[in-house]
Amino acid sequence: SGLKAGFYTVSATLTATPFCTVTTNFSIVEPTATLAITPSHKDISCVPGNDGSITVSASGGWDGGYEFEVLKDGSPFSAYSSQTEYTALEAGVYTINVKDTKGCIKSTSVTLKNPDPITLNVSTTKPMLTCIGNADGTVTASAVSGGQGSDYLYTLNFLSENPVISSGPQSNPVFTGLKAGSYSVTVTDGWGCSETSVGTVTINEPTRVEASLVLASSITCTTDATVTLSATGGTAPYSYSTTADFLTSSPLVGNSVTLAAPVGENRYYVRDVNGCN
Repeated sequence: SGLKAGFYTVSATLTATPFCTVTTNFSIVEPTATLAITPSHKDISCVPGNDGSITVSASGGWDGGYEFEVLKDGSPFSAYSSQTEYTALEAGVYTINVKDTKGCIKSTSVTLKNPDPITLNVSTTKPMLTCIGNADGTVTASAVSGGQGSDYLYTLNFLSENPVISSGPQSNPVFTGLKAGSYSVTVTDGWGCSETSVGTVTINEPTRVEASLVLASSITCTTDATVTLSATGGTAPYSYSTTADFLTSSPLVGNSVTLAAPVGENRYYVRDVNGCN
């Protein structure tokens, strides 16, 4: 026993007369190549996910049909069979054993990993619209990482509507022309995995600019009447003009001003620092 592969001669001789001897030859053969197993795999695409796969092939040993066994994290997963492709796999350590026709076994292991979760930040550089009713807000997705690591697409979710309205996807992480409301952003990578921002961005709008004109003093035989013009809402400071086109205007210091009012109709226009009127 315990012989290597090779060519052997065995002789048998009688221990007594006539001391005849006979000889025979035999060979012990071995496989032409060492049994080997070659795996390939695809990692998990999304978190959590079960779309990993492993494909195995074998060579060497006693060829004539190989069988494969799979263990996951040390526990039985797939019994010995001719199956060579395993799909719908979750993350974990898979041990693959291959057995040839004479029961020789070779092992290897494959680790399937989950990708890093997709993370992102959302923010706005314009938390307040210029004027009430405008649509000049912006939302930006930044610090995007995880998933495939590239080929990101961005979808804007307008949370203030019911149901939620989404726009996109687009490759640009900046969304412009937005009205007041709350927004989130969903990022989708090149594998089709998505993640929505945990935080939301709220874009506000100023209150409407309101002008008030009241009689401060009545006209006399020697003096004109006076009126007090004041403004609220919008964004201070304010300016006023006697024409709607504001070709000439004056500041409204302290949100109000008292003006002389000659006989007749006196009309004034007010706008805030952003030009809202």
